[in-house]
Amino acid sequence: MKQGLKSFISKNPFFKSIIKPCYRFLKPERGIFRFYILRVADIFIPKKKNIWIFPVHFYLKTFSDNIRAVYEEVKNDESIIKVILTRDKPIDSFQTDKNTVILPIKSWKAYWYLLKCKVIFIQHSLRHDFYPIHYKENLILCLKRRKLVNLWHGIAVKSIVASSTGIQHRAINKEKKYYYITASSLNDWMVMVSAFYPVKPANVIITGSPRNDFVICDESKLPNSNQKQLSELKEKLGGKKLIVYAPTYRETNLGGFNYEFSETELNELKQLSRKHNAVIGFRLHYHNRSLNYNKIIDNEYFIDLDQTLFPDMSVVIRVAEVVISDYSGLIIDTLYANKPIINFTYDYTHYGLKQRGFSYPLELIAPLPLCHNFQQLTHYLNKALSNDLIEFQEKYKLSQKLYFENHDTSNSKRLVEFLKDSLCFKQVKAGNP
Repeated sequence: MKQGLKSFISKNPFFKSIIKPCYRFLKPERGIFRFYILRVADIFIPKKKNIWIFPVHFYLKTFSDNIRAVYEEVKNDESIIKVILTRDKPIDSFQTDKNTVILPIKSWKAYWYLLKCKVIFIQHSLRHDFYPIHYKENLILCLKRRKLVNLWHGIAVKSIVASSTGIQHRAINKEKKYYYITASSLNDWMVMVSAFYPVKPANVIITGSPRNDFVICDESKLPNSNQKQLSELKEKLGGKKLIVYAPTYRETNLGGFNYEFSETELNELKQLSRKHNAVIGFRLHYHNRSLNYNKIIDNEYFIDLDQTLFPDMSVVIRVAEVVISDYSGLIIDTLYANKPIINFTYDYTHYGLKQRGFSYPLELIAPLPLCHNFQQLTHYLNKALSNDLIEFQEKYKLSQKLYFENHDTSNSKRLVEFLKDSLCFKQVKAGNP
């Protein structure tokens, strides 16, 4: 029937000219129609405190990181209707829990829940995480009637206000005054208040980074997908220690580049790996995958830790013996895990002046001396693998104090308690999706 109708329409230009524009107009992702109908509907539809929206990652399309950590905290709470919005990709090893609804983000049913919800979580901005609900630069939803919680995607080391982050876009500037933002310490609070101006300072709350719960909690409390990734990574290592090399995003349009290891340097890394019964895992930023290290991946000394294989960085940090990075927020995640972190800052001056720049003086927050060249890198890597970093223990503790008001597994819990208190949530009864 359906095929016959399609065939009839395709063979009749008159009907095709009428029906095709109507179909496009009624599709839920169409801009101007969606904008007006949802904007008007949002005025009249009452908001429910117990409907919370969790979108998957806007680029990787994975359900992980901070948003997943918050979801795990409330997944068994029957009084909250959890709505997970997906992007053409199933959620790995996911079991639907009580009062959880999974919907495509471009669907009328998803829009219906968005119209009724009181709490929306994002990891970058409404414009990025929910791009279908914008028409040009106009917001479809009335944010005054909701709590828009920006979890960001890591504690800031490099500058957030640089143009490449996108948060200075005019549409995003309209959102900022409605944000609730998580911070991990007073220092982090000051950075977030400044970066997301005109957000209200009272709306930046020191709860800790939710995803850091996954770094130190008992393995049994991890989501099934994380437990699966842990098992796969340990099997891949075959009992060897893991050295992680995970450089941050490089702005190639401004001259940024990933470090190219020479043949001599690769051989030196192999010798170091043999000495300590270790392998080196490479994990590039997802926007720099074209600058890959595939040519040196041999699955003996060098392995691939790409996001497509291990979506959640907390899994990699849990297994790692040592983490090598530069200016990435995973420096702070590794500090939270009480594991050695080495800053390989081969382009320190260029990154600071020409690319993103820094939220803090890197020398202040790095627990070890910065490694500006390969020789310094291998020196401190050897010391870390030999457990010979006692002289830096006090500096390590100082770095942790700069970033962590709390150092436990209750970061997500503190955020959820804050939201429930601010919503007077005790008055809300359990309901069905």
